[in-house]
Amino acid sequence: MPASGWNLADTAVTLGVTEPELGLRIEAAGFGDLLRQDVLDHYRARSRRDRR
Repeated sequence: MPASGWNLADTAVTLGVTEPELGLRIEAAGFGDLLRQDVLDHYRARSRRDRR
């Protein structure tokens, strides 16, 4: 088991990115099906807000 225990927030901190960035990277790499749709939608909305 990874040191982050499969926790996206902890993994994002370890990688030095935000949780939405990590989620969108996972999706872009073709693994978006591993995340719930509502989680991806939240990451997309937060990413749009952060870009303003």
